[in-house]
Amino acid sequence: MCVNESQLSHPWYYNIKYLLIGIIFGIVFVKAEIVSWFRIQEMFRLQSFHMYGIIGSAIMVGALSVWMIRRFQIKTIYGEPIVIVNKPFNKGIIYGGLLFGMGWA
Repeated sequence: MCVNESQLSHPWYYNIKYLLIGIIFGIVFVKAEIVSWFRIQEMFRLQSFHMYGIIGSAIMVGALSVWMIRRFQIKTIYGEPIVIVNKPFNKGIIYGGLLFGMGWA
């Protein structure tokens, strides 16, 4: 069982809200030109700050969210505790990051 796996069971239509949020998220990505090959190419050629700003702000929001969840022991909307497990650092993370970066480039 996953550490954060919920024990609650809901009808299938409870997941429609996630589909709608995903569609809205996708529309925002298209409007912000995050999915544009031209913007990605500009980023790798160091010609534009657009993608670096988006990636940097996403990292900041994610780090702040994890800090707030840990600091204030925030629970899910159903009252279940959120457990964030520390993962050990190993050299495979470096190799995987390099491989991913080379593949993306």
